[in-house]
Amino acid sequence: MKNELNISTRKIEVRFYNKENNDIEFKRLKELSTLVDSAYNIIINNQFFNVLLKERISHLSDIDINKKKIDEEFKLKELLLKKKECKDDKEIEKINKDISKINKNINSYNNDLVKIIEKNIFGESIQNTTYGILADDEKYNKIPSGIRAALNSQLYKNFNNEINDILKGKKTIRNYRKGQPILFNNMINKFEIDINNNYFFNWNNFKFILHFGKDESGNKIVIDKIMKGEYTYGDSSIQIKKNKIFLNLVVKMPKEKKELNENKILGIDMGMVNPLSYAIKNTKIYGHIGNGEKLRNDRIIIQKRREILQKSLTDNSLGGHGRKRKNKAFYRLSNYERNFVHTKNHEYSKKIIDIALNNQCGIIHLEFLEGFGKDTKNNWVLRNWSYFELQTMIEQKAKKYNIIVKYIDPYHTSQKCHICGKLGNRETQSDFICINSKCENYNEKINADTNAAFNIANTDIFPKNKYDTLFYKNKKEKSIAI
Repeated sequence: MKNELNISTRKIEVRFYNKENNDIEFKRLKELSTLVDSAYNIIINNQFFNVLLKERISHLSDIDINKKKIDEEFKLKELLLKKKECKDDKEIEKINKDISKINKNINSYNNDLVKIIEKNIFGESIQNTTYGILADDEKYNKIPSGIRAALNSQLYKNFNNEINDILKGKKTIRNYRKGQPILFNNMINKFEIDINNNYFFNWNNFKFILHFGKDESGNKIVIDKIMKGEYTYGDSSIQIKKNKIFLNLVVKMPKEKKELNENKILGIDMGMVNPLSYAIKNTKIYGHIGNGEKLRNDRIIIQKRREILQKSLTDNSLGGHGRKRKNKAFYRLSNYERNFVHTKNHEYSKKIIDIALNNQCGIIHLEFLEGFGKDTKNNWVLRNWSYFELQTMIEQKAKKYNIIVKYIDPYHTSQKCHICGKLGNRETQSDFICINSKCENYNEKINADTNAAFNIANTDIFPKNKYDTLFYKNKKEKSIAI
């Protein structure tokens, strides 16, 4: 059995080994970066052309597979209309199974059609058509083959993941701006150390020194382990950002084995008073992460600055002096806001995993928030914080240690007592009081977010979609009654 691996990307600043030729080397790298930026859009636009051509050929042809596909698509439309009008949950479940079966058939017919078109029209795989365009072009064949192959492979994968949404009008074709990563396959032979203890590597006729700086992320340790053969690395990239050069190194590490107990469940609640609150099932272990008031104030200040800039841009919509400068300031502030949230989410997700590991929690419960934004608390949360990004980060970090992440039904988690399960009173945003006289917690004032975190840890209701949540079901029952 293969050892399980964790894959993470390490961002390390690099500098040219020969400082005397810095300007010449940087100009060379910049020229390559500009070519690669253009290649991004060449690949995407030509793959979209391939899709349109494939669709056109398939609809004009009398291929038997295409006729079967069209029949299945017609059945799918009928089922979707039937599902929209259906009120019975069991019947909806049956329709969903039929829809799933038809989608599988359509995908199978699509794959067969692609093989026929590749063989008779393109003469090669659809993926390889864009690699060939770059290789045959006098301008783009200056890009090394390892970079062309990595670009084509990754962009084709991204495009295929998005094409259905593009064709439905849910997304637009990506337009890549300048400064994209220069992706590459197996172009770093090895990392080495010179007599001055500088870590360096050769890449595409460039020689770079690794600059670790304060190295709070432990990148030097990672490189040492790569050199010892304990870690390996895969497809990575070089990127220029604000006249600095970075190596985005994709590292493959063996999963760390930690003793975990699946009976120990960590519940996570997100609130207005405390950004995150946690509690462990059947214990007295609980706490809070972050300062809610400071977080809100910082975010509001950033948003107000952005609104002022946006208004000044709207007032000067016809142009004029200073508009370009204001645009730069607006985008800079928007990026700062995104980075602020992103950094906080990294910080919070790491703390959650540390708490889980320190207490041997084998399972983490998070709230399933899709379709739950009408609630006052969650409405603020969803508008003012990227909670879904935070959930994704928790999942990724938990996977590293084989911690299971489950999503629970959030209905009434902040309104019922975690001891007796009965509804209580929220006298303030931060306080919860149980009003069940038979409960051991009766009339006791406890922190509302801590109470919610215990409820999240205790629950065993795991919806697959928003239609399974009690919030949605109760809302549907009320609309039927009216």
